Amino acid sequence: MAGRRSGKHWRLVSHNRILDKVNTSTGDLALGMVSSRVASPIFANWFRQPAAGSRFVIAALDEGLQRRLNSQQKAGLLSDETPAKQKQHHPELALNEYRLMPEVVQKGKVIREKDARLYFCQRQGH
Repeated sequence: MAGRRSGKHWRLVSHNRILDKVNTSTGDLALGMVSSRVASPIFANWFRQPAAGSRFVIAALDEGLQRRLNSQQKAGLLSDETPAKQKQHHPELALNEYRLMPEVVQKGKVIREKDARLYFCQRQGH
């Protein structure tokens, strides 16, 4: 049918809109957008079966994190490869743990740097 768009097209449009909004928003607003989206069924569906080559906005980076990661954007992205890799090597990291990421990245502490990776922690309730 003419004029119909595929689900893949709409997912890409949605991802690009969120990416743009996070990259142009301030800290608390960006965190709120990302947290809301990661708490939604949209993220749960993506996490269970991410499309090949897809990414999901999982965190909003402050200026300090952007510098440490040498990132030009505020949006922290989770690749489609990560859930499959984690299920294989770290099955204890489930959907609920990933739903904590926006806040842990924004408000947690970096406990280790290795290569271009940062490792975060945050005590529950803090």
